[in-house]
Amino acid sequence: MMAAGIHYQEVAHSAAGTSANTASQTWKTTPTAPVAIQIEPTERTPLIKKKVTFAEPPKASKCSIFLDFKMFLIGLLLIVGFSIATYLLIVDNQVPPVRYAVDLVSREAWSATPHAFMGTQMLNPANVMNVLITQTGGEDCYDMESCIRLLRLMEASQHSRNEEIPYNFMIGGDGEIYEGKGWSHLSGFPSMPQETSLVISFIGNFTKYEPPQDQLDAGKALLEEALKHGKLVPNYVLYGMQNLTISHEEGSALYADLSGWPHFDTILKVL
Repeated sequence: MMAAGIHYQEVAHSAAGTSANTASQTWKTTPTAPVAIQIEPTERTPLIKKKVTFAEPPKASKCSIFLDFKMFLIGLLLIVGFSIATYLLIVDNQVPPVRYAVDLVSREAWSATPHAFMGTQMLNPANVMNVLITQTGGEDCYDMESCIRLLRLMEASQHSRNEEIPYNFMIGGDGEIYEGKGWSHLSGFPSMPQETSLVISFIGNFTKYEPPQDQLDAGKALLEEALKHGKLVPNYVLYGMQNLTISHEEGSALYADLSGWPHFDTILKVL
């Protein structure tokens, strides 16, 4: 009995001691940091959400903002500069003036006897400083066929008196320019300064009404052509030439328009 009790006590004491030692050891143990376990979603763990990280846009630096603003200013200045330059060109009349087309019908193309009474007196273009504008009088013409018919009738009348058509050039209502004595021969008006004059005649009678616009434009084109090819000095003077033996109103409508042309001076009265 006693042995049994003694054995029990020893066992109890041993157990108690063991329990006390275990409790003592547990209390004295320092707790460790928790361990984080990351579980990636797989087919076996479909409900675990995967953490998604979004990339943030890079923030613009102050230097890049300054460069963008600088480029904007340069572009704006270029546009403004181009606009101002264009405006100044227009204001300064740098836009090329309107030019007229020239259709010149040679004497050989329309005359029945081109060189019958041309004469030998030559015209030096370097001396030509006067342009005399007149009219043929009589019938008008508005196509090449009728204009050539009138010119041949005029030529035949002049040749019957052993004379030549007195004009350097004639302009028809068809807008064509017909060569008379041309650039190289003196006109047939001895009362005018022949050595320094170019005589141009409008075919028709323009006392009461002006020539057609095509005819007027052809006259201006002829003068521009003369300047371009050195057949006329740049500071030439333009005159109307009115034949008083016909009428004191002869060619009035033509000369009224002529007065608005560049280089116009006055109307000369001739008998």
